[in-house]
Amino acid sequence: MAKKRRLNRRPNQASASAGSKRQQERGPGLSKGNGLSKGNGLSNDKALSSDKKRSTVANQRTARATDHVGLRRWVDPKHGGVALLAAGVVYLACYPSDSVSVEQGDALWFGMLAIFIATVAWAGWFWNRSRQSWSGNAGADELEQPGDSHAAKSSEQFTRLPQRVSDIVLDWGPWLLAGWMMCAAFATCPPGNLRMATNEAWLWLSAAAIFSASRLLTTSLGTRRSLLALLVVCAVGLSVHGLHQYFVTLPANRLRYQQDPDAVVALAGINAPPGSSERMVFANRLMDGGPTASFALANSLAAVLLFGVVLSVGVLRYQFRGMKRSGIVLWVLLASLCGVCLLAARSRSATLAMVMAIGLLWLSSGHLSRYRPRTLMAGLGVLLALAAGGTLFLGVFGNREWFEQAPASLAFRFQYWRASWQMALEYPLFGVGPGNFQSLYERYRELSTTEQIAEPHNLFVETLASGGFIALGLLVSMIVAGAGICLRQARCADRMEVEMEATDRLDSRGDKWVVLGGTVAFVLVGLIGIASSRLSDLEASLWVVPAVLVTGVVIWPFMRRLKSREIDSIILSGCVGVGIHLMVAGGWTVPGVAVLLWIGFGTLTRVSDDWSQDAQGQIEVSEHNLSRIGWRHGKTCAVMTLMFGLLAALALTRYSLEPVETRKGLVANATRLMQQGRMQQGRMQQARMQQARSELVAAAAVDPWSPQAMLWLANLDQLKLADRGDSAQLRQSWDDALVEALKRAGEDPAAYRLVAGHRIHLYQLYGQTADLEAATDIFEQVAAWSPADEWVMAQMSVLEAARGRSAKARQYADKARELSVLGGNIERALSRQLIFLPVAVGPAAQSEPVRRPADQLLDQAKPAAQAR
Repeated sequence: MAKKRRLNRRPNQASASAGSKRQQERGPGLSKGNGLSKGNGLSNDKALSSDKKRSTVANQRTARATDHVGLRRWVDPKHGGVALLAAGVVYLACYPSDSVSVEQGDALWFGMLAIFIATVAWAGWFWNRSRQSWSGNAGADELEQPGDSHAAKSSEQFTRLPQRVSDIVLDWGPWLLAGWMMCAAFATCPPGNLRMATNEAWLWLSAAAIFSASRLLTTSLGTRRSLLALLVVCAVGLSVHGLHQYFVTLPANRLRYQQDPDAVVALAGINAPPGSSERMVFANRLMDGGPTASFALANSLAAVLLFGVVLSVGVLRYQFRGMKRSGIVLWVLLASLCGVCLLAARSRSATLAMVMAIGLLWLSSGHLSRYRPRTLMAGLGVLLALAAGGTLFLGVFGNREWFEQAPASLAFRFQYWRASWQMALEYPLFGVGPGNFQSLYERYRELSTTEQIAEPHNLFVETLASGGFIALGLLVSMIVAGAGICLRQARCADRMEVEMEATDRLDSRGDKWVVLGGTVAFVLVGLIGIASSRLSDLEASLWVVPAVLVTGVVIWPFMRRLKSREIDSIILSGCVGVGIHLMVAGGWTVPGVAVLLWIGFGTLTRVSDDWSQDAQGQIEVSEHNLSRIGWRHGKTCAVMTLMFGLLAALALTRYSLEPVETRKGLVANATRLMQQGRMQQGRMQQARMQQARSELVAAAAVDPWSPQAMLWLANLDQLKLADRGDSAQLRQSWDDALVEALKRAGEDPAAYRLVAGHRIHLYQLYGQTADLEAATDIFEQVAAWSPADEWVMAQMSVLEAARGRSAKARQYADKARELSVLGGNIERALSRQLIFLPVAVGPAAQSEPVRRPADQLLDQAKPAAQAR
């Protein structure tokens, strides 16, 4: 730690003392000179002329230093970092990317933006703290004076070890966690899918980049005020979008589904035949689900909404006394807007977390030492009474199912966590790797559960499953270190607030770079969405845009009056609320949700002066650990930071972004050509199909880690086999594509199940026994990986019966019937499990494979087995 400085020192005290010292040193010399030159006017004039020259040179140096300071204010890299950070917040509000999309590479562009933000922030921070910058720009209070060296050494001896450890953990912990996750992605493939693993690993690197950059970019009070206002604006925009969905979009979609369910299912892009469990799950989510806005799940939207409620209530709490009636009405409306949309999302965990976060806000907003224990207990009692009353009100007048299903929902969470714990015990070092949880979870899923989840619905358990015990230890250590910093700041808050009032007044304006970055990002996202047809809900956008603009204008007069301590209290309460929500809900790998924690936690632990209290009770401030490095080797560190950032950006582009984006574009072109070819005849059809094949071959070559292009290529060959008849050359090409797809997919039951479906479809067409045997072997492997899947057990039963293995057929049939009734889930009923018919049906299977309800096929296979 560098030297400490007392806050109660006057601003000009150090400079004045330095000036007096220089005057004392100069005085004796001048007196001596005057004495030697007495009676000599020429010598006296020369001395005066020399003094004037020195004064002129000093003034020129001061002018150059002033010009340098003014220039640095305009070209400070921090401004670009702040603008990029605000742009990232707006981008994630519009395209938040759910966890499954992250595995598919949807967050890679955000990863590139995060690398740019961190590179600009850290390189600018080191450059501005180089020795040359400090010598030209630092104030006298920031330079070590000769008389202060002993005091600095004395105070440094009293620096607390936990404070040093906290700084080290927060400086290096995020990068170590990101690096460990990247190593885990490669170390766990196979059995994992390397493409999905690396795609999610880049998200962990993005988290480290945004968190560390936020610690550097939020040192200014104006920046924190502007970022807080931007988060309020984003929450309001998402609330308006969600309520529009709740009252307009969702009712229209439900009506459309009742009129033409097949069209709605096709529009959603899922394979859910009538009568299947997939169709039932889709219908339940459509009919009973809440709004999602730009997110994929209502629980993810609820995290942002509860954060918006806490922010609005926090501003009301601190600005209530100075507000006019119109201001009170404004913030009550904003809090109510987010709160109503939160209730419409029907997220139990988010609602409970919101109540707890508001309670923490009440506790942290007051000076607890001024209240008696009885007063605190009474306040907590009132808070609990209000929470219980609100819960009772919702239970009586709200949706009863929302409460009745709460115990079952919590029981499912415990099942997820137990299975994840078993997974971590088998893979303790690296876990199963990022992006591989969903494929390997099937091996550990309890028999009574029905959901095939993509994440364990707990941020700590998800970190443990994705990176092992070392990753979990790094995450917990960062949280503990950050909590220690927050506690130290809260302990010194009463004394610190008096000293910070002058700083608050000087920093009363906002950060124009936040406004610039957020506005430009909002415009670009809208234009790109319109150009690429990704703007899915144009009607809702007509309501969101004016609401966002008006909110940004009307809330700023209130935000600019918030003090540093008040902002920290609001952000802390909001982050705790989101963290509680993510303890039982998914979203830790959803960047649109996790960014709230990354920026919030980075703001609370920002790299600035650390507050402490000396033995005499006076507040002291100590520079950060890296300040000395910045003073001594600032330019070298800045250049090295730029080099590391450039290497990270090149690696992301070379190994992830370019292959994924190119593959997606080629596959999209091939899909379009295949659709056009199926509607044409003759040579035109052959030409379209040949072009589609060329596109898929190029896609498979450009991204050798992804099985998607090979699966599409196998699908294209299968269509040709169905249309033109069996061909040895075409069959060999089809078989090679399936084998390569399985090689790239890793041990993913979903990929194996899809390949087995291709093979059994071909058996239905041409009746070759080799296809049936190959499909049975693949399904047998899927059954070993998915012991709790009733669909797989039923499929294996009919396949074994078709091969004449009656004993195994009975075992699989009994297992399927046992699983279908566990948990009391109607979607597990065998009548809703549509399995492949292991019979050669000929042209009847040309368009699609023939599937039948599992209960019918099992009942038919049982008498046949008994007859044998």
